[in-house]
Amino acid sequence: MKRFSASGSPRSPRTSWVDRHAASVAIAIGATLAIVVILIATLLVLASGRPEAIERARHTSANVVVALARDMARNLKIYDLSLQAVIDGMTDPAILSLRAEIRHQVLFDRSTTAAYISGIYAVDPLGRVTQDRARQLPSTDLSDRDYFVVHRDHADAGLFFPNPICRGSETARCPSRSAGASRARTAVSAGSR
Repeated sequence: MKRFSASGSPRSPRTSWVDRHAASVAIAIGATLAIVVILIATLLVLASGRPEAIERARHTSANVVVALARDMARNLKIYDLSLQAVIDGMTDPAILSLRAEIRHQVLFDRSTTAAYISGIYAVDPLGRVTQDRARQLPSTDLSDRDYFVVHRDHADAGLFFPNPICRGSETARCPSRSAGASRARTAVSAGSR
């Protein structure tokens, strides 16, 4: 028995694959195009936000650098003031005439116990340690140390940072300061971290 279509022509029982799956193919193509459009839109949004993210990262980095610089400057100022107080005390005859215990308290007040200051020493013009924050008078001769030589040879050297000295896993720096030519370089104070 032959089947006829509505137009009257015979219809084969086999229809083409495209005819049978046309709706499915259209849906698959539409879904693929939608995914591609979404992917392109996502990439465009990410690409447009990248310069802003980079600028934000630069701004944050600059803020960190400013904060670190201010912190370091503040710490160095505190350290410099502590060293200068020892130098001023070592050149003041009234302080030098005090009993050893009181002189030590005046020279090495609480500011010299700040974090990262492990030692402050008063040194005579020949490089010998005369006063020590730890109340020990080591018979140490610093006359060959670069920070002493710089201050011995240059009265206006100011705060000086020599090369680091490595002790185990810790790196130490010894900023030091001279009393200057007006005080005949009678004191050099050295500290280490």
